[in-house]
Amino acid sequence: MALCYNFTRALNILGFDGFLAALAKTLAVCRCILAALLQRILAAPEAFWTNIRQRLAIGRSVPA
Repeated sequence: MALCYNFTRALNILGFDGFLAALAKTLAVCRCILAALLQRILAAPEAFWTNIRQRLAIGRSVPA
């Protein structure tokens, strides 16, 4: 009930067009944040495997 009340109140205060404009602005900010997070998530496995390869190379014994 509280969500419906707040949603109706926001529509009454902002109007439908104002509400859509505020929603679009908020979603644009979220989109930029999510794009940056996705970029970091996609880069993480590469950094992980680079680090693992270095550690495995250190742990290998050199044949005599």
